[in-house]
Parts: sequence; structure tokens; C-alpha cells
Amino acid sequence: MTLSSSKPTYNTVITSDYLEEDVYPEESPALVIIHDSNHEYVHPHWHRGLEIVHSDTGPARFTVDNKVYDIESGDTLIISPYDLHHALIDSPYRGISVTFNGDTIAKLYPFADRYRFSWTAPNASDNDRASLVALLTRIMELSNHQARDRSFLINAALYEMLSLLYTRFTCGIRRPEEIRRGRNIIMEIIGYLNKHYTEPLTETFVAQQFSYSREHFSRLFKRATGNSFKEYLTELRCEDAHAKLLNSKSSVAEISQATGFPSAKSLNDAFRKRYGISPREYRAMHHTKNAAGVSGSAQSTRQRRNA
Repeated sequence: MTLSSSKPTYNTVITSDYLEEDVYPEESPALVIIHDSNHEYVHPHWHRGLEIVHSDTGPARFTVDNKVYDIESGDTLIISPYDLHHALIDSPYRGISVTFNGDTIAKLYPFADRYRFSWTAPNASDNDRASLVALLTRIMELSNHQARDRSFLINAALYEMLSLLYTRFTCGIRRPEEIRRGRNIIMEIIGYLNKHYTEPLTETFVAQQFSYSREHFSRLFKRATGNSFKEYLTELRCEDAHAKLLNSKSSVAEISQATGFPSAKSLNDAFRKRYGISPREYRAMHHTKNAAGVSGSAQSTRQRRNA
């Protein structure tokens, strides 16, 4: 296992579809991280194994599939395989995260990655939750020891934790069509869109890239993201156009072409729907505010000099 603190080396190898790779130790079924810092940001990622997080002291904010969890001292959060998540620690915090290696667990239990987990799962009792916290606390305590048998004891606790999680804390099964070849297919599709949204994409074309019919792809995408393919693609393009309006001198027509919109009119329509104002009006308003701010700052400077 890996026991780290403050400035960890994990969460640095993330693929274009947010899969975290190459972080698991060979001698253990899980990556164990002891978090002890005042500030830490964990980038958005997912993995094939489940993760469990426990706060010993202090608050932290986790976002799991767009749902926010603010945990405090003594709180525990279970993150299911394939769930996209990130975290922010912005005050004194000490806690533990245990991320199980999905490939290792699959050798013991081939469909382990299909299960969803919850701290409040129907089969989990208060005693089960207390047992899980006791195991997490024991691993934290062992992390400070230099005993020769420390690795054996930690691994024993990890396997006991796995048994408890899979027998008491499961709350459902992920749909098979959301997973392909051990990958989160939805995040793979989103990664593809983030990379290619400036191109003239169609739903049929993208569906074909992932070997789906357009109809099945449409249902899968809508169920997973809450948006239609067109809505999601337009949102990506609008966000890029928004940035370019603020940070470049390109014309609206040039920006529409650079961000994948078929025409300046389509950018205008989408931007007005998204922001309630046309691109030209937005740019003019932003520049007016900036000019007023600069003028006000210059006037204040002159007043201070004349005082």
C-alpha cells in the first residue's frame, strides 16, 4: 500500500476520459492515502475500484457525479466504481482515503466493478458502519507504526473491509451498457466530445465511433448526463465562445467557426439562449465595464496624488 500525506504523488496520471491510472501498489489490494494538510485539490477522475473516504478531523468537500457531499469530522463517504469525483480541502484536515484496485479485485470477483455502494445501504446496520470506521481508524493508526508486520496488518484490514463493503454496503448494480471493456463508457464519450467539439460532429457520427445505434446512444447519453447530445455539445461550444469573446479580438463569425458552430447565427442563437444576451452585446458590455474600472482606478490615483 502507499501511505502519503500533504503533497501526494497520486492523481497525476489521468487519461482524456478522466480515468486515474498507474497509482496502485503491487503488494496491496488498495491505494491508501493519509491526508494531513490545510489545502488540497483532487482533480476530477474515476477508477474501476470503489473508494472509501473518512474524516478524522476537519471538513472536506467531495463532488461525486455532480452531487456535493460536505463531510465533517467522523463522517464517511463511499464512492462507487466508475463515479466521476473530485475533492477540495481548504482548512485543517486529517483523514484517510482507500481506493481499491479494480483489476486486483476482479481476479477475486469478476463483476465487482458493477456494484454501487452507499453508506446508508439497506443492508448496512449501525454496527456495520461502526466496524467499517474502526477498520479505517486502525489503518490510520498503523500508518504511524514502523513495525515489521505493519503491511500484513494493513492488508488484513483492507480485505476485511472489502468483505464488509460487498456484503453489507451494496445498493444496486450499474447498467452493463454504461461499461465497456472495463471503462466508464460515458466518461469516454465525454472525453471524446471535449477533444473534438470544434469539429462538425453529429450524433449519428459519434454513436458510430462507439459502435452504438443513434437511438441507443441518444438514450444512454441522456440518461447519464441529463442532457441530449445536442444540448451538451452546444454547451461546450458556448463556454469556449464565451472565453474567446473575453480574451480575443476575433470577430463573432471567426469565433463561431473556431468553436464548432455552423454559423455566426447559430452561435448568436445559442449564446442568447444560454446567457440572455447576444455575443456582440456581451462583449460590448464587458469592455464597457473594464473601461469604467480602469477609468475609476486612474481617477482614484489622481485624487490620491492631488491629496
